[in-house]
Amino acid sequence: MRGEDLWVDAICINQSDENERSSQVNLMSTIYRAARRVLVWLGKEDQFTTDACLLLHTLGGLSLGDRRTIGSQNLESEKCQNLLGPYNQERYWQALP
Repeated sequence: MRGEDLWVDAICINQSDENERSSQVNLMSTIYRAARRVLVWLGKEDQFTTDACLLLHTLGGLSLGDRRTIGSQNLESEKCQNLLGPYNQERYWQALP
């Protein structure tokens, strides 16, 4: 990570100090908005993890305009099919929490 900062909340925030944790959580939206790239790990892998990651990776590769289009249309539309390809199936959407 040449010349870039890495912020890991589980490391950068004292998780056992409730006051610190609360104050840092208030800064998270600022940190995430300023980030050029955000990676999130929310827990252990389960039977849905791969499907969720495939759909999220596909969505992440789309422009903001295309993501907004998906949100405003029926997922079975031709536009959504073209944008998401094989990942526009119910099982991938259901894998998301």
